[in-house]
Amino acid sequence: MPGPQQTLYVLGRQMLKAFPYVPLGARSVLASPSSPTTGRSTFGVTGDYDSVPDIDLFCLGIEDAMKAMLKAAAEASD
Repeated sequence: MPGPQQTLYVLGRQMLKAFPYVPLGARSVLASPSSPTTGRSTFGVTGDYDSVPDIDLFCLGIEDAMKAMLKAAAEASD
């Protein structure tokens, strides 16, 4: 779901970055929100290390998937 595509301001200052965060619920052990705004997508990861000790691998998977999608998009536009 796309976020706002115009420049955002808070108290008259331009918002440069957004860091999405979703707290974990009673039965949740991992949350991964994304925040696409003004031509950028950022991802946040919140997790319970006792339940998901390899959260770093999950994050690397997000990075690898984004790189693959960008590469595919670049190749498709050639």
